[in-house]
Amino acid sequence: MAQPETVSADLSRPLDWSWATVMVVDDEEINRELLAGIARRQGVGTVVQAKDGLDCLHQLERTAPDLIILDIVMPNQDGFTTCSRIRQIPQWADIPILVQTALTSPQDVLACFEAGASDVVAKPIRPAELSARIRVHLENRRMMGTLRDANLRIHREMQGAREMQRTLLPSRTVLDDLRTRHGLWVEGRVEPLDGVGGDIWNIVPLSDTLIAVMLADFSGHGLMAALNTFWLHAFITRQTEAMRQPADFLKLLNSALRENLMRGHFATFFFGLIDLERDEMHWSGAGAPKPVLTLGGEHFQLDTTGLPLGLTDRAVYTSHSVAFPPGAGLLLFSDGLTDVDIGDGQKMESHGLVSRLEGYPSSIMDADLNNLWDTILPPGTGHLTDDTTAVWIRRQRLTKSDRQDNRFLSLAGIGTEPAKLWVAQMALPTNLTPPGGIAGRPIHLVASGLDEALATAFTTPFALIVEANDDLIAAPPPEELLQPPGDNQIMVSMTTATAYRLPLAMLFTDALFAQGLIAEAAKGGILLALQEAVANSVVHGNLELHSPRRAFENMRAYWAEIRSRLADPIKANRLITLDARIRDALIAITVTDQGRGYNPDMVQSRDPSRPHGKGLKLISQLALSRDVTQGGRQHVLTFARDRA
Repeated sequence: MAQPETVSADLSRPLDWSWATVMVVDDEEINRELLAGIARRQGVGTVVQAKDGLDCLHQLERTAPDLIILDIVMPNQDGFTTCSRIRQIPQWADIPILVQTALTSPQDVLACFEAGASDVVAKPIRPAELSARIRVHLENRRMMGTLRDANLRIHREMQGAREMQRTLLPSRTVLDDLRTRHGLWVEGRVEPLDGVGGDIWNIVPLSDTLIAVMLADFSGHGLMAALNTFWLHAFITRQTEAMRQPADFLKLLNSALRENLMRGHFATFFFGLIDLERDEMHWSGAGAPKPVLTLGGEHFQLDTTGLPLGLTDRAVYTSHSVAFPPGAGLLLFSDGLTDVDIGDGQKMESHGLVSRLEGYPSSIMDADLNNLWDTILPPGTGHLTDDTTAVWIRRQRLTKSDRQDNRFLSLAGIGTEPAKLWVAQMALPTNLTPPGGIAGRPIHLVASGLDEALATAFTTPFALIVEANDDLIAAPPPEELLQPPGDNQIMVSMTTATAYRLPLAMLFTDALFAQGLIAEAAKGGILLALQEAVANSVVHGNLELHSPRRAFENMRAYWAEIRSRLADPIKANRLITLDARIRDALIAITVTDQGRGYNPDMVQSRDPSRPHGKGLKLISQLALSRDVTQGGRQHVLTFARDRA
């Protein structure tokens, strides 16, 4: 290993004072010239002279000296008054003042220092002593300037780091979306002790019904703790699938932090999973302060027993569950809030925080976070000694009027008069896109035979596509279509004849991806399985062709039989329906026919060497599960949304 290079300072080389400005203040011109000459011989670049105290103050308004050599006994305004007034002006207060005076009694010297002098030199002036003092004060001035510049640079960098750390927190857009779509009012407040800190919180919608919330508090303060929050944020953004099991998620985080944190560093952590569908919250803790659950007007502290993350691989974490219905509230906080000194050296602790919440003068569910903060820590009653974070989550009940129905009815090849039942009962705009930038979800009614219009409909953010023949359009719309659908469902219904002509599975799969219901990695497997499922529903279900291909002389005869059955209007107009709905990290696609259906289990039990049934085996390999109902007419295929 190469030895480090050692650089020695050349102490014999005189320092450069050409940058410096010295102001000499004396009522005797000969004294001013003497003092100015001594300063110039030291290499001072600029020397300014003032004949008395008033002249000194006047020149300070346009000159910024690095040192003032000040006489005490002067007419108009003496040195004591001048020195005192200089110290009262903020922009001059740090200029070193070297007093030169014949008043050398201890009381006089003390008066000089009390007036604000930095140093005192006695008259008559000894050039060598004055030269040494000039060098000392200019060198101090240089070092203070360097330190001030460094502090300013550090302050700017810390401000930049703080702004960067703020970008890790949930954005206003995310919080607004949680309120409008999920009925969750979420507020957060972070008060770092040193500009940046080791606290971070986040809330992540995993689906329409599952919301993950977390708060971490890293050991230490300042930049080192803040760097850990950047690493944690980058890590957890890639772990959304693992968040569905709180205890397992903490175990995963613990292992990752053990590998990446510096020795001796750790983090307390709370992780909660709010299930809006089941009105529950599941959580796990790693030594975090106990959050307060507000339910039915009472306050409960949640168990967060568990070792902090990053200490040991042997840590064990436990999942807990509690009711979290509409009207419930959850207050998360770091220990900076409970460690605050409330007087006589006593800390607030968790029980003190709960006691103050119980004293809130009105319904706590109507309080915003700032009101709660002031209730827990009234202004002027305590001083924060640690990074402090609080997160307040309130669950509100969504009424039907709270949800904005952005659907509209789109008619293709069908007039409003034939579709009057649909137009009247759905009470939606017809053939109009929603105004004001709302992302509308069309319900397409497309007349039979308009294949191009049907294919185009798949490229829109549709909620429903219906191929409408005369019988269908003359009937009222199904009851489920009268309710505003969520953004996690699309449906398609078309006749057997059209499903046979169009690449229905491909169009549907592309629409799932375009609307964000599946990831690109999942498209291939879903498409292959859906092609087989649609083909089975068309051929075996609606066309009722249950004979295997080998029962025909050749493929030409097989396809001829299919065309023959398609010529039957009853069979050709039977509907094939595809209904896709998100279930957390999964997507369930239901394929329904109106024919005789088919029983895949019976087909699978046949001789595996026979060609009949190989498509069903492919579905079983690609789908996570397959459920068959309605006598074989309905098949529910479940896939992972983000992977093959």
